[in-house]
Amino acid sequence: MQLWILPRDAPPPVKEAETEGTPKKAVQIGTYNDYLLKYPKDERWVFNGFADVLRANEQLSVCLITRPRINVLEEVLPDEPPDIDPLELVDRWKAELMEKAGIKEDRIIVIHATADESREGEVEVWIVPPGADLPDPYASGNEVLETESPK
Repeated sequence: MQLWILPRDAPPPVKEAETEGTPKKAVQIGTYNDYLLKYPKDERWVFNGFADVLRANEQLSVCLITRPRINVLEEVLPDEPPDIDPLELVDRWKAELMEKAGIKEDRIIVIHATADESREGEVEVWIVPPGADLPDPYASGNEVLETESPK
């Protein structure tokens, strides 16, 4: 952080940052497991991150890919929050985006994917620009499906 003390008529010390352009294809923000998301502070950090992107650019959509937990987690410690269901969490996020943030339902895409031993109990968050393909929930990397995206 820098503090600049300037005369009233002086120009700012640096140019203002230019706004970022809209991406051309879907961009993955991250993959978050249910262990991280059960902590309210971390869950809010993830939610606020992509909600801010949606509020800043009304052309963008969010694609949330959920995978259920297939293996029962070990016993929860007394100081830990209870386990969460990624499917229920994403439903709450969708409702909050529409009701509190004013994001239209057609900008929120939810894909319920199957889980496997290596990918379970998680939520992938993607930002999707208009006309871009949706992410492929079964791709090995950050690939997208060649399909029609929401308008």
